[in-house]
Amino acid sequence: MKMALNLAGQLVSAGDAVLLGSGQYFCPRCQKPVQLKGGQQTVPYFAHQTKVVGGGGESDAHQTGKVAIAALANALGWQADFELVVNPEQRADVYLTKPNCESQVIEYQCSPLTPTQLLKRTQGYHASGLAVTWIVGDRFRFKSRHLSRQQLAFLNYCPAWGFYLVCYSTQLHCWVLQHHVVALEFQGYQWRTQYFKPRQLVAFLSKNRLLKPINIQNMPIDCNERG
Repeated sequence: MKMALNLAGQLVSAGDAVLLGSGQYFCPRCQKPVQLKGGQQTVPYFAHQTKVVGGGGESDAHQTGKVAIAALANALGWQADFELVVNPEQRADVYLTKPNCESQVIEYQCSPLTPTQLLKRTQGYHASGLAVTWIVGDRFRFKSRHLSRQQLAFLNYCPAWGFYLVCYSTQLHCWVLQHHVVALEFQGYQWRTQYFKPRQLVAFLSKNRLLKPINIQNMPIDCNERG
């Protein structure tokens, strides 16, 4: 491929990437990491990496989610930085800054995390004077009526959406908003689900305060799915 996204969510040509030197780049379509290849004898291009990060490093899904968050933030006028140290024990997945606005942190969670760990990490950001928003991966996306304590721990609340969860799905390649989550007596939980491609979510967050139906063609799941 000739174009890739940089860490700021901007499209960069392979030729420009050679001039800029070292850097991290991601596929514009699937947002997985890509490598810059070619050189003096070969026209430069980007190619998908064949190895998945292991050990103590980040997974493909975690990197993909962070890039999706940064791209969304950039479209909304925020500057996004990755892995910024905010206190001796914490680095922000995505650190957002914007003129005349308070800086804030976005955490993307796609690996196991207990409610106790979630609370401790949230309190750590608050003690540093930072608001934090948690966005989850497919592990925590609601898929059955019986929700775990880990899933419920990520719920947020606002009057327009009720109790809700925001997910970036690397499986569906889209944003998922699961809202108006309510408990049913002896029947688990139910909720409404909306799916957004990036441009649709930017428009939604920029112009709407209340939920409106969003239809996406060829989605594998009904946009009016209930838990």
